[in-house]
Amino acid sequence: MVMGGLSRSSKFKKEDQMKYMSNVAMRVASLEKFMAGWEDSGRAASLEVATDAWATQIIMGGERSGAVNVVYMWDSIDSAVDGVVSLRSDERILTTLADAGAQFMSRNLIRIDQVFGDMKTGKYATVLTSTGNQPSPADQKTAAERVWSTMSGAGANGQIWGQMVAAGPQTGHWILGTSTDSLDKLMTGTASVMTNPDQIKFMTDHNIALTGRTIGHRLG
Repeated sequence: MVMGGLSRSSKFKKEDQMKYMSNVAMRVASLEKFMAGWEDSGRAASLEVATDAWATQIIMGGERSGAVNVVYMWDSIDSAVDGVVSLRSDERILTTLADAGAQFMSRNLIRIDQVFGDMKTGKYATVLTSTGNQPSPADQKTAAERVWSTMSGAGANGQIWGQMVAAGPQTGHWILGTSTDSLDKLMTGTASVMTNPDQIKFMTDHNIALTGRTIGHRLG
């Protein structure tokens, strides 16, 4: 677990008590038309049901490279499911997807455990996934704070820790998402975290193994 728009609140912070995050990944034939629709009405429509929403495009990430990833924040699983149902029938959303030639890939639900800084600011976003045993809340908090203490000084604007609770074969995987304006600086910090004896012990004690990383740039 080292890992991975406008808002009703100005920033997504730890004190906001966001509990769940969903994401929808899609291929779009026209990124320009998708962004035009997103800026015109898509983000506003999303914020009518979600507590926050933003979009990125995956640049590096294996078979997901090039996909558009739209993230939504929710206060509960009920609101996430009801919100997605509402968005899937919203004419503004449907028009944007049709105009952009969007093809659905996947949708996941993640429980949010720890949030630091501001996930919505930064030119880039990375998501690191892993498998491992369930840590105690105290152990996870200690590990997350240790990582953030390094990464916040290495270009990270925000960081979010959670677990996938509905994600097909990745259900149960851990996620660490990070926003930044400098990927080079961020990777230097990541290397430091990975050699930290306390973090190595945490990973060993909980059988943590990395399963993937995606790197994207923020769209809006």
